[in-house]
Amino acid sequence: MKKFAVASTLTAAMLLTACSGEKPSQVQQETKTEQNTAVTENGKTVLKIAIAGGMPQAFTDNMNMPADIKLERTDYFKEIDDPYQPGSIAAVRRNIEMDMISGNAPDMFVLPPAYARIFIDCGITADLFGCMEKYGGIQKDDFLPNMLDGMTVDGKLPAMVQTVYIKTAIAKTKFVPKEYENWTPQQAIDFYSKAHELGMSFMGEENGWDTSLLPRYFLTQSASGCIDLTANTCDFFSGSFISALDFSASHVPPETYNGGDTDTDISGLNDEQLVFPFMINGFNDALADDTCGALGGEDITFVGYPSDDGCGTDVICNGNMIGITSVCSNEEKAWELTDYWMKWQKKLEKHEHDGTRGVPVLKEPLDRDYRRPDDYGNSINRVQYRITGSGSIEEYTVPQEYKDMLYDYLFRVEFRPYEPEQFMNMVFEETDPVIAGERSADDCAAILQDRISTYLSENN
Repeated sequence: MKKFAVASTLTAAMLLTACSGEKPSQVQQETKTEQNTAVTENGKTVLKIAIAGGMPQAFTDNMNMPADIKLERTDYFKEIDDPYQPGSIAAVRRNIEMDMISGNAPDMFVLPPAYARIFIDCGITADLFGCMEKYGGIQKDDFLPNMLDGMTVDGKLPAMVQTVYIKTAIAKTKFVPKEYENWTPQQAIDFYSKAHELGMSFMGEENGWDTSLLPRYFLTQSASGCIDLTANTCDFFSGSFISALDFSASHVPPETYNGGDTDTDISGLNDEQLVFPFMINGFNDALADDTCGALGGEDITFVGYPSDDGCGTDVICNGNMIGITSVCSNEEKAWELTDYWMKWQKKLEKHEHDGTRGVPVLKEPLDRDYRRPDDYGNSINRVQYRITGSGSIEEYTVPQEYKDMLYDYLFRVEFRPYEPEQFMNMVFEETDPVIAGERSADDCAAILQDRISTYLSENN
């Protein structure tokens, strides 16, 4: 993974805006800011915490929240309409930098990755590895190694997330062999033709499920690879972006569905569709239904989103990242709260089918989800039901080897929490006219080159 160098050093008198990027780098000379003054109130340690909007549910869980800690909230999102636009990120960065200059930096932060990295770029995050060593609690070995690696910056751990969503795509191995895991755009294009030779759709596109499905699938990772944030530049004329965009524009599905029951998709059971995008958000019944159920329990290949660099998955932070600033008034108490937050899980009732909690980055809660008893409605281990190719309903349970295959895959995905997702809105804003036949792929590349390079230059 590329590392990001920050050209400027910071002082208490002047803070220069650092660049955005896949993975930030700690500044070489960290900000010389005095520690925040320790504050107690009625015997409780008061910690000032930067939060996006309302308090996280873990902090309002009065039954489990550490009783000797009081949180004082700083909301940097009060006047932000869309927090994921590049301009909004720049505005919040200025507000954070002004707080640091005036000595009002928070003790902690719980923010989306794009905002958490502002503290990292400015060099005022504590190394959470050091907190592990000094105060105990969760340790390195408690994490999925690939998730911990993704959160690590220059050998330090500035922030952590509790859970993630994993967006990827699969195909039956009998049609797409295992060696095509995380395939390239050209390989995906080649298999598009092979699917039609076999009388299959590639991704259900002939049925017109969604006219944006193919472009989003082919362009998400190839567009990301065009932005070289190490050098604060971009190049939309290199790699596979233009060819992938041309292909997507040449294979636009119908705008209306051509018939059939949209609520009953048995294309996987009948071998009518090659690639199936899906999301892993925990070992729940939805994961069983989307893989083993929809594909008849056959072996699968994780083809992922086409990419030039082999990162075929889009691993998304489920919520915010937590970190401690280097000026924190009470690091030990802040770490106690961080440790509690990382281990906290919403209680799951047996009758609930809540499949939106995400994949834990810690092994213990992941294994708990993996082994949840079959009398839970949200368990991958319960009896499932599916419609067969002939239209009848049958019971099935997910075989152990199938669950193991899904479990092992979680340890192979690449986690990039600091990727510039704010640029994807720009990309699709400019690629949609190409799909509509209103401009060429080359013109689109030129427009994106100008827009994103200008933004990077202005914010360097």
